[in-house]
Parts: sequence; structure tokens; C-alpha cells
Amino acid sequence: MVSGSSSWTDSPWTRWSTKPPPLAVSWALGSLIGRQVAQKWDGTMLYDVTDKGLEYGYGVRASYTSVELVFHTDNAFGMAPPSYVALLCIHPATEGGISRFCSLVAVHDRLLETEPRLLERLYQPMLWDRQAEHAEGAPKVSEVPMFRHQDGRLLARVNPSLVRQGYALAGREMDEALQAALEAFQRLSENPEFWFDLPIERGQLQYLDNRDIAHYRSSFRDPADARHKRHLVRTWHRDQGRPSYDG
Repeated sequence: MVSGSSSWTDSPWTRWSTKPPPLAVSWALGSLIGRQVAQKWDGTMLYDVTDKGLEYGYGVRASYTSVELVFHTDNAFGMAPPSYVALLCIHPATEGGISRFCSLVAVHDRLLETEPRLLERLYQPMLWDRQAEHAEGAPKVSEVPMFRHQDGRLLARVNPSLVRQGYALAGREMDEALQAALEAFQRLSENPEFWFDLPIERGQLQYLDNRDIAHYRSSFRDPADARHKRHLVRTWHRDQGRPSYDG
């Protein structure tokens, strides 16, 4: 288990005894949006988004580093991605760490207008790096599409970096159509027409629908005093399936 985090089999109350009251408030508010679920294979429920001094790569989530995070949805590679994501800011970064939010419905519809053949490829399965969040001996990659429809609603899972890493892990060459589709998606998602900045400050909460809103974080710099380094606490919410990581 990650140090300082709680398992879904443990009570979060033990953590609240040593953390600021806003953490308890965020948990209570989040429960009104949806049931809290595990964010890691080990059952972690309260996830610390902070630079742990690790190098981004296989088995190390970018949220444990200070690198730029391109537009993505949480757990895009997972068996049961969360419906909603909540972030509580304990400390913002000294410099950087800017949050942006992008409408995936708008990006999808623009692709439908301008590049329908490329969009069609994003409805077909592709490989995703699972970031070592799985049982020992399980496949390192998953194979699911970026877009799909359910009950008349567009559902998206987005992280171009993890798709590229998925093909590299599997030792397979990505087809040209997928390469072009990912590039087209990234060009549009990075267009300011489709996103807006929403900085998060100490004590603030952000909630987003993880099914059709992608989020971005710029790289950041922490202060010299480690007690005030950038630190957000994240919860995932999903009412379907079980509260375990794979639902």
C-alpha cells in the first residue's frame, strides 16, 4: 500500500485524525456525487497527487512526478474507469501545475466533421499500458477503444501517451490509421477553442465527469520547504460494480 493512503478495506477516519478537516468535507461531498472506489490495485482510496521524486516510466504514474500531463481521463486503461474524479488541494505548486479541462464531446464532434475516417479508428480497440496496476502475471496491456456509446451517451477514455506506451510494451507496431487519429485528436484537444484554465488553490475542491471531460496539468516546481510541496488528494467515484479497482 502507498504510504499515507487508505485501502478500501480500511476506514478513512484514521487518516482524517491527522489531516485538515477539508479532507473529511471532501469525502462527505464526494459521496453525494458517487461511491468512492479504489484507485490502485492495492485498494488505495485516498490518493496523494504529489511529486515523490520518481522518474516517469513503466509502473510509475505521472501523478507521482512533476512532469506535464497531456489531456487525459483517469484510469483510461482500466477495466472500470471512475465516472467522476475529485481533487482537494492541500498545497498548490510554487510555479506551474496549472489545470485545464477539455470537452471530449466537442473534440469528438469536430473530428466527426473534419476527419470521420480517423474518428472511426478511435472507436476500434487499441492497446493501453496498464501501468503495472494489475495482478501478478496478468497482461501488461489492455485493449479497448477510446470512444463508445452507451444508452445514447458518448463515453470516452483518453490518454494518447499510454496508448503509445501500450504498443511499445506489447512489442507491436501501431497501425498508421491509429497514429494519425491520435495526432489529430491531440491537435484538437490542445486548441484553446476546446479547453479552459481552472487553477486550484489551497483548500479548494474540483469535481469533473471523467467520462467526457479530459484534464491537463502543466509541469511544476515545488518550494524548497518539503512541507509546502504541491499536494492534492484525489478520490474516484463510481456507482457501478464493486468498489475494488477493477470493479
